[in-house]
Amino acid sequence: MKNTQPRQHNERRASTSLLIYDADCGFCTKSAKWLEGHFRDSQATIAPWQSLELGAFGLTESDVTSAAWWVDADGKNYGAHLSIARAMRACGGALAVAGACLEYPPVSWVAAPVYRWVARHRNQMPGGSDSCST
Repeated sequence: MKNTQPRQHNERRASTSLLIYDADCGFCTKSAKWLEGHFRDSQATIAPWQSLELGAFGLTESDVTSAAWWVDADGKNYGAHLSIARAMRACGGALAVAGACLEYPPVSWVAAPVYRWVARHRNQMPGGSDSCST
């Protein structure tokens, strides 16, 4: 898996933050839509990678097929567990607190390998199918 630490990509400046997910995977789609339904930040949205010009976000197909990505309005990209953490923070309340915890040790030390395990086994998750295999 590629480095999922925050990275700056200056081509994209927008007023919204974006969770990028894999629309070919039912588990990913269901999870992204669930998060979107809880966003309190009206400046946050979701989009499948298949509908985006990935280069505008500084991402490649390899990036988005191995992890979800969060792109802040300021152009910073966060992959894997950090993308979920950022999306949870956009939800506000208890989800925002949990999301913030995912970003920092010691919770992040567990969150990163758990995310990788789920990503590798997403075809076996609820809503998953063979098309979810990475």
